[in-house]
Amino acid sequence: MMKQLDEVKAECTVLNRTVQILKSRAGNVDEFLKDLEKKRGITGYTSVEEQIQGVSELKEQLDNNKSASLQELTALVQQIESDVKEKKTKLAPGIKKLRTLRQRMAEVEGVYVEQKRGYDEVVNTMETEKEQITKDMGSQFNEYKDAESKFHSNNVQADIFETFQRRIKREEGYMTNPDKKLYPEFKTF
Repeated sequence: MMKQLDEVKAECTVLNRTVQILKSRAGNVDEFLKDLEKKRGITGYTSVEEQIQGVSELKEQLDNNKSASLQELTALVQQIESDVKEKKTKLAPGIKKLRTLRQRMAEVEGVYVEQKRGYDEVVNTMETEKEQITKDMGSQFNEYKDAESKFHSNNVQADIFETFQRRIKREEGYMTNPDKKLYPEFKTF
């Protein structure tokens, strides 16, 4: 590679020297061409030709740049495609497993939805029954509470009545028997 670079540099040196020699021999070529253009009636031909040559060189340079860019892009696209293929190959078993799992999930979800619908129907039915029972029992429960309250009240009243009965009997025993006294100072309650 270095050898080729040295050869190109040597060639450039030779060409530069050749240009210098030709310019020195030709003298004032530019003035000669301008006079010739005036005589023939084509003034400015050389400058137009130089512009065309400059544009051609610029176009060639742009084409070369475009070609290099296209080659780089092609290489990049090929690299990306190979990476994608490699990753597809690595992911293929996982994707296949994912598809089967998705299919299985769809089946399970179908069963779940069906059973959930049945469950919701049962829950709604039970809620309706519960509301009806609560409504029916509401008045009966209040009656039960009232009856229970009366029962306890009656039991307390019965205990009080029995206590009064015993007290009356004791009182009667103190009143009918002259020797008995409740307290030494008091004969009865």
